[in-house]
Amino acid sequence: MPQNLLIIFAILLIIGNAPSNHEADCLNSSGKWIKEYNECEFIKKAWCDARGGTFIECASACRHAPKSQMCITLCVPVCKLK
Repeated sequence: MPQNLLIIFAILLIIGNAPSNHEADCLNSSGKWIKEYNECEFIKKAWCDARGGTFIECASACRHAPKSQMCITLCVPVCKLK
């Protein structure tokens, strides 16, 4: 019985450290994954819609930058996922 618990614990540990499906999909589609915000940048609307995300066609490149940081005004396509 204790050996079975050890195996289950190891599997849960591996699963917990694996990238999310969204992260892998984003990276495999040439997007840029932002883990902290659960966002995929530089991705197409169809990709976002297929995953139930919220597509922002022209998000600010500075949206997560501290107010004191210099930032260039630039549109970035972003998919915000749940």
